Amino acid sequence: MSDEYQIQTYEVPVEVSLGDGPHLVGHMFLRPHTAGHTGPETVADRLNDRTAFFPVRATAPEPALLLVGKAQVRYVIAPDSGTIERVAFRRAASVQIGASIMLDDGEVVSGIVFLDGIPGQIRPLDYLNAIDDPFVTLVRPDQEYLINRNRIRYFVDIAS
Repeated sequence: MSDEYQIQTYEVPVEVSLGDGPHLVGHMFLRPHTAGHTGPETVADRLNDRTAFFPVRATAPEPALLLVGKAQVRYVIAPDSGTIERVAFRRAASVQIGASIMLDDGEVVSGIVFLDGIPGQIRPLDYLNAIDDPFVTLVRPDQEYLINRNRIRYFVDIAS
């Protein structure tokens, strides 16, 4: 196979929770540059783009190169992207709230959600209903959960 069809990527460690319960552990491939913004692509960028699949080099439950269907993903755990300058800048300009999210399988994940992109509106309901992104980012110490909004049973603002 010719190298002319290969795209330069870098790997990010991830854990992928699939809708029927299994967890994949491995690495996601991201691009060092994208057309949509400056700086490297993030896991949130990849999950929220308009493609239906993303590649994962799984190390568990068994080694394999997989093309994972986004619709089948409950959430992806990735390193916190808050150290990337554009992400840090966006988060600094956003309202942050403590949140607890119950997923469709009963699992509850808690952390910080940054309500950005809605001028003049800071209610979690407005944020969740207005964003077009399929995955909501919830930040925990040193990691972030990218949660498939279709797998959210309910969202609780734990700051109020």
